[in-house]
Amino acid sequence: MSADAMRMNAAARGAITLAEARDVTPDALAAARSLAWLAASNGRRDVARTILAGLVALDAGDAWSWRTLAAIELERGDVPAAREAATQAASIARSRGVADPAASWLLARVLLAEGRPGEAEPWLAAISSDPSAPVRVAASARALQRRLAGS
Repeated sequence: MSADAMRMNAAARGAITLAEARDVTPDALAAARSLAWLAASNGRRDVARTILAGLVALDAGDAWSWRTLAAIELERGDVPAAREAATQAASIARSRGVADPAASWLLARVLLAEGRPGEAEPWLAAISSDPSAPVRVAASARALQRRLAGS
């Protein structure tokens, strides 16, 4: 096992020092993100969650990892964990002064899962009118808005 792989494993267990975290190369982080994506895409969400936990332990500002973790937690039905991860992703975007329609979409889905459709509506409206939102996300938000309006 490479030194980077050992550090990633230690980070996932919460057993890594800040000095060790600084030694993880950007290429290793990119490879870990790819592995997490492949694991999740192939139904190995447990493996993806472990990798993503290591990534966010090493870089709390990694919005992609937080968003991916939120999506996995929603699929698993762990709404509190999904809320935490989606909130982190949205917070990162706000701190950078940018929109993150994917994080907003995840937050809206968390609110719906919590039975709070009224609180989800502003998030859905923001996504629907955001020109930077991916077409699929914006279309899903609009469809969900229509469904909520009809209920």
